[in-house]
Amino acid sequence: MLEIGLLLNLVILFAAGRWLLPVCLRFLVAHNRLESNYLKAFIPTGTGVFIWLLAAFQEMLYTVVARLPVPEIQGVMQQISFHVIYTTAITIIFIIGWTDDILGYKAVKGFRGHWRKWSEEGTVTTGLVKVFGVGAVSVWFVLQIPFFNVIPLWHFIIKTALLILITNGYNLLDVRPGRALKAYILLAIVLFIGLKGLPSEVLHFLLPVMLPVLIGVVLIFPGDIQGKHMLGDTGANLLGFSLGCWLIMGAPIWLELVVLLLLLILHVLAEVSSVSRLIERNRVLHWIDRWGRA
Repeated sequence: MLEIGLLLNLVILFAAGRWLLPVCLRFLVAHNRLESNYLKAFIPTGTGVFIWLLAAFQEMLYTVVARLPVPEIQGVMQQISFHVIYTTAITIIFIIGWTDDILGYKAVKGFRGHWRKWSEEGTVTTGLVKVFGVGAVSVWFVLQIPFFNVIPLWHFIIKTALLILITNGYNLLDVRPGRALKAYILLAIVLFIGLKGLPSEVLHFLLPVMLPVLIGVVLIFPGDIQGKHMLGDTGANLLGFSLGCWLIMGAPIWLELVVLLLLLILHVLAEVSSVSRLIERNRVLHWIDRWGRA
């Protein structure tokens, strides 16, 4: 029953996404949500609104289906009812990213830059608001996951830190067409491979909530990598947080630690140098980064 439901869900979401994407792009253009990319071309930014709308649409579908008087459906819906927690969390992350896209100081970069803006001028930037906002949502989400029961404090700290850093990490990657989406797809593949040994109650949660973001990534990838539109903080933060949720719920501890270490290195490099410069100096990373780009 779960497999049939997932297949129907995939078909419906994909059809809805194909119709919704051009609508969202016209919305962004009509409301002047345009920014200059690294080639100085003005393109629509904030395509994360499209991914969030897909997730919201799925939430609406679940609400409708849950009311159908079918015993089999009722049983499945009870098993995946925890997706409401996830949808609430990514909605708050979406709002935080959207606010940063609209009101953010584009000239201020990195945590040190935002901290300096506050310490020297007394200005609380949207970047600092995002740090504390994402931190609060991350703590709340980890505490809400029911099948974790009680985990040690050290593991709670690791999961929370990973969720915070991966949310901002995807924002650091979203400075070239397709880069954040490629990193998302690669890590998603690793997670899918590791899903086989998970308990059924975890799978029943993870698989349905993955679909909207996965479909959204597939649909926006061609335009993103060709430089026709970009994720913005709205999309990058949402992608990072959603992938982080799946990671802390489905990955073994060793993979959590590996990803956490890589994220720490990424943030240090972003503060002292440039992620793009590092990628350009590495032949393999540069080839992957350039692949498919117009």
